[in-house]
Amino acid sequence: MAKLTYLEKEIKRLKRIKEGIGANSADWTSTPNAAADIQTVIDALEATDVSITQTEVLLKQKRNDARNDAKTASETADQSQLVVMGKYPADSDKWLEYGIEATAPGTPRPAPDKGLIKKISDDTDGVGFIIEVTVLENADKNEFQRGEGPANDVNTIPAFTYLRTVGKSKIVDDDVEPGIRYFYRYRGINPSGNGEWSEPVSRVQ
Repeated sequence: MAKLTYLEKEIKRLKRIKEGIGANSADWTSTPNAAADIQTVIDALEATDVSITQTEVLLKQKRNDARNDAKTASETADQSQLVVMGKYPADSDKWLEYGIEATAPGTPRPAPDKGLIKKISDDTDGVGFIIEVTVLENADKNEFQRGEGPANDVNTIPAFTYLRTVGKSKIVDDDVEPGIRYFYRYRGINPSGNGEWSEPVSRVQ
C-alpha cells in the first residue's frame, strides 16, 4: 500500500484493471502480455514508494543529528561569548568586534518577557508546520521545544524536548508525521537569562 496519495491512487487503479484482465482472459488473447505489462508498472510505483520511505527515514535521522549539532554549536557560542565579555568587562565597544551587542556597564538587560505563539499553520508544501511567535524585547534568540501526543488529546501536555534555537520569530518544522499531535513552546534568551516558556500550542497534520 502506497503512503503517498497519488501513488496509492494509481496503484489501486492498475490492480483493478489487472484483476479485470485476469477475470476476462479470453478477451485478451491478442494482447497476452497486458497483465504482465501492468504489473511491471505497479512494481515500479511500489519500488518508488519504498525508496521514498527509506529516504524519509534517513532524512528524519539527519534532522535529529542536525538539531543536536545546532544545540552543541549554540552552547559553544554562548560559552565563547561569556569569555569575550570576561576579557573586556568594561569595553563594550570591543564586544561589537565579536558580534556581541553592547550594553552599558553595570546595567545588564533583563531576561526576555514571556512570549506568545501567534499561530501554527501547515507548511506551503503540505508537509510540516510553520510556527510564528511574537517578537520579544531583549531576546537575542528564541529557543523552541516540541512534544508529541495523541491526535485527539489537546489537554494532556506531553514532555518537551529541544527543537531549535534561532534568531527570528518564525520557524518551519518539516519533521512531522500524520496522526500525531505536536505541541510547541518557546522562550526568549539572552546573556542575562532565559524568559518564561510560552503557553503550549498544538496542531495535527
